[in-house]
Amino acid sequence: EKLTITVDTTSSTVAITVTSITSALFVLQNGAQRLQKTIGAGITLAEIQQNADVTYRLYDYGRPRELHLDDGVAVSRLTPYDRALIEAPLGSETRLIGDDEAPFSLDLVHWTTDQRIDLPDGKLLWFTPLTGAGTVNGLSWEKGDCLLLDGDCAFTLTAGPMSALLAIPR
Repeated sequence: EKLTITVDTTSSTVAITVTSITSALFVLQNGAQRLQKTIGAGITLAEIQQNADVTYRLYDYGRPRELHLDDGVAVSRLTPYDRALIEAPLGSETRLIGDDEAPFSLDLVHWTTDQRIDLPDGKLLWFTPLTGAGTVNGLSWEKGDCLLLDGDCAFTLTAGPMSALLAIPR
């Protein structure tokens, strides 16, 4: 199984597609962060971004909410990513996005034993396990979860080994 990561760091939005098949995401920009995504069966999508109070709803599965088609089209630029596709096999460890490329760093980690991460005061960690299961500070986690953590984080593996995405804002 491969981890396919599509990254655009020209804005503060980074989209990561985790899948065993190729998927497409389009970044929509006009001076702010916009993301249009399609999600299908078997895809885990991690969308890491700065807080923004903007939503352009292009489709809403028949719900009676307002769509923003004109606004969404107005800020769309369907262009290829400037950055090369990254493929990292599950079980490897690599820095995917440096904190000089985005408002956060993003790492793919692979652990076979319990781990401890001590975050500096005021720092947060987004933990998204891709394989395995365990606990962190007594809270259970498994593949597909996403936890926002702070402080001292003691990870215990109960079904490992484990691969995960770790995102830490600057």
